[in-house]
Amino acid sequence: MRLEGSGARLGRRSYDLRPCYVVARYGRDGAEILLQATSDFSCIVNTDIDLEPWTYRLMNGAGELVEGGRIRSLLGRFALVPDETHPEAARPSASAWADTQAAVKAAIDAAAATYLSFPEDGDYGFADAYADGAMLFIGEGPHHDALIAETVEGLARHLGETRGYGVFAMESLFSQSPFVMAASDGVSLPSVLPTATARVGEGFGTVLDSLVEGNASLPSEKRIFCTTLDIDHAINHTKAATMAYWGYVATKCQSAAARAELAAYIPTLQKDGTLEGIQAWLDGLERIFSEYSGSMSAGDRAELAFAVALERASAKYQLSSAAAEGFAAERARFEEIRGFYFRSTIERAWAEAARRGAKLICYVGGAHAVLTDFDHKDYPVGRISEARYFNEDFSDTKGAVRSILVARPGLLIGDPLVASAIARAAGRRRAYIDLRVVERGAGSAVSSSELFTSDGRAKHDALIVIIH
Repeated sequence: MRLEGSGARLGRRSYDLRPCYVVARYGRDGAEILLQATSDFSCIVNTDIDLEPWTYRLMNGAGELVEGGRIRSLLGRFALVPDETHPEAARPSASAWADTQAAVKAAIDAAAATYLSFPEDGDYGFADAYADGAMLFIGEGPHHDALIAETVEGLARHLGETRGYGVFAMESLFSQSPFVMAASDGVSLPSVLPTATARVGEGFGTVLDSLVEGNASLPSEKRIFCTTLDIDHAINHTKAATMAYWGYVATKCQSAAARAELAAYIPTLQKDGTLEGIQAWLDGLERIFSEYSGSMSAGDRAELAFAVALERASAKYQLSSAAAEGFAAERARFEEIRGFYFRSTIERAWAEAARRGAKLICYVGGAHAVLTDFDHKDYPVGRISEARYFNEDFSDTKGAVRSILVARPGLLIGDPLVASAIARAAGRRRAYIDLRVVERGAGSAVSSSELFTSDGRAKHDALIVIIH
C-alpha cells in the first residue's frame, strides 16, 4: 500500500504535513502498517485489500494525531474519509509510534552485513548469484537514466561474456527490432523508402547503441545479439520508426510493382493521427500486401500478419487507453492488449536465444520485472508482470526466471532498506541489496518496504541502488 498524488488536500481540509504518516488498519484486529508520505501528500491511497473496512490515523512527524477515519473505495482507488467519531480517531501514543519505527530500523540494520554490499566501478560479479536461470529480467526505475543505463550495460557485458546471456532484449519500439537485430550482426537492411527516411529506424538508445558498437570489435561468437520488446509506441508518436519498419518489410515482396506502390503509400501514415485514421492506413497497407501476397514467402506472410495485428493493437492501446483511465474493466482490457504483445515479443526473443544456444536478458521497466503478483491498485485486477508470467506460466522457463531491479533512490523514497544502504554508502556510487537474504532474515521488518509484498515475499531477487 502506498500514498500517491500531489497537494496537501484531504477533502476540504488542508494541512502542512512534512513529514506525515498514515497508520492503516484492516479490520478492528488487523495488523497496522506505517507509511511515510512525501511532502506532497494526497488523499489517494493504493492498497492490496479490495474489501472494507480499512481505517486510518493520519499523524504528523511527532506522532501526533492529525485526523482519523475510514478508507473508502472509489473507482478502484481508495480515499481517506475524515470521521472525528471513528474509533481510530483516538489519539495514538507518540512513544509507541516511535518505538515501532525504531524496531523496524533496528531489525534491518542488524541484518545489513548479510544482505548489503557496495561494488566497485567495473565490478559486476555480484550479479552471478542470480545468473543461474534461463531468463533474467533487469528492471529499471526510472526510464532514461544515464547512470542506470551505464550499470545495465556493464551487467549485460559481464553476464554475456561469463554466464551465457548472449541475447539482450530491451523494452523499446517493436518497429526498431529488425534494425537492432541486423546491427547486432553487423549488417544493414534494405528499404523501399529514401535513405534518410529508412535510417530513422536506427539509433536505438544508450544501452543498445553501446552493445551494438561493442560487437563490432568482437568475434561473432562473443557478440551480444540485441532486439526490442513491447508494442510499437511510434505509431502514435513520431511515426518515423513505424514508416522505416514498413519500408523494410516492403522489400520482402518480390514484385517491383508492389514495392513501388508501398513506397508511395507508407509515408501517408503521417496524414491522420487519429485512431480511425491509423486503422484506415493499416487497412490500406493490408490490401496492398494481400494483392501481392503471392510474391512473398510463407514465413514472410506469417510475420506480416503478426506485425499488422501488433500495429493495430499499438494504435488502440495508445489512443484509446487514456479515455478508459479510472474505469477498472476498460483499463484492464487495454492493459491486456499491451500485455499480450509484450509477452509475445519476449517469446520471440526467447526463441532466438534458444536458436543461438544462449540465455536471455530482458531489460524492461521495473513493474515488468516483478516476480510476484501485484498486491496494490497501481494495476488493474488480473494484470500480471512479464517476469511473473515467464517464471510461473511459460513452460520453457518455469521456475528459471530471475529478476534484478536497478533503481535510483528517488524511486523508493522512505524505503527502510534503501535508507539503510544510503546511510552506509560513505561516498560509494552503488549499493547491492540481496533481497532473498533479506526475505529469509529480516522477518516482519520488511513489511514497510515497497520491495516486498504484504506477506513478506521479495518482488525481485536483488536490488542495485544507483546513489550518484
